[in-house]
Amino acid sequence: MLTSAGCGIIGGNSGDSMRALLALTVTALCGGCVTSQSTPSHGETLRGDYARIAACAFQRLERESPQDLRFTDLRGTESARITAEVTGTFLTSATTRVWEATFRRAGENETAIEIRAMGTVYGADYYPNQVMAAARACI
Repeated sequence: MLTSAGCGIIGGNSGDSMRALLALTVTALCGGCVTSQSTPSHGETLRGDYARIAACAFQRLERESPQDLRFTDLRGTESARITAEVTGTFLTSATTRVWEATFRRAGENETAIEIRAMGTVYGADYYPNQVMAAARACI
């Protein structure tokens, strides 16, 4: 039986042990897939109009991505946002935002791009690199 140094995580009966073993197994299987916190992971400024770059990047990403992508024109703020979500992962039907990229006007013919992405087994820069490659291809 698994124990936890008196912390009470795994009880003495077999039902508690089985639930704890299942929880550990699910954690081990899913733990490396996507981390649970979104952190600002990338920021960059490109030459070009924010609306054109964002729309073009969205079209490129949509062709290549299995995720549910959404494009939002944030009218009045001179910015646009692309978000990627997945539904029904890790034994649930919940929707999880995987990444979001905000494209905003940063000056005359300049676009500031900020990306918040969840980490993956491929590294924290996996999604930001995909978004930035799409955005750079649009300038």
